[in-house]
Amino acid sequence: MPIQVISGGGGSAPVVPVGPVVGTMSRYGTLANTIIGFGSTATTNVAFPVANTAFFYPFSIDEDATVAQIGWVNGNVVSGNIDVGIYTRAGAKVISTGSTAQSGTSVIQAVNVADTALAAGDYYFAVSMDNTTGTLLGVTAIALGWMQQAGAMQEATSFPLPATWTAPDTTPDNHFMPWLAFNQRSVGW
Repeated sequence: MPIQVISGGGGSAPVVPVGPVVGTMSRYGTLANTIIGFGSTATTNVAFPVANTAFFYPFSIDEDATVAQIGWVNGNVVSGNIDVGIYTRAGAKVISTGSTAQSGTSVIQAVNVADTALAAGDYYFAVSMDNTTGTLLGVTAIALGWMQQAGAMQEATSFPLPATWTAPDTTPDNHFMPWLAFNQRSVGW
């Protein structure tokens, strides 16, 4: 479904409605906008870099949205469990999948969650896995400076994802950004 641009009227900037799927690799992902601007868009299968560590990736939405599903793209090896969620900028978990067995290679894996309202604003996608064998589709050729500048963070000892982050490291030491997303519909991507 293409994103439709609606004029804001009265000379204001156009309003772009939030599409049914919002993800780290979409126009909503702060880091995606950085890496796409520098031409680093190749995705690959990436082994999860550090077991039981949460990685946080900022994103913004222009208008209110409802999360009905949270998903990711599994790589060519699945193993163990994964937890994917959404956090406020202040570090409170809004919703997550909970510990979920990684299932199906090279496919989108989606989990229906309780419909959860997000107000327009800034958030973080978060992901943690309990192993380093499972792979996700993602981007790895990202300069650490870009990740830090875009606001990516990581926190050790965070599986499953905690209710609040305690003091995430704002200088991540991994060049890793998986495809994570939420869907506003409970079926289809």
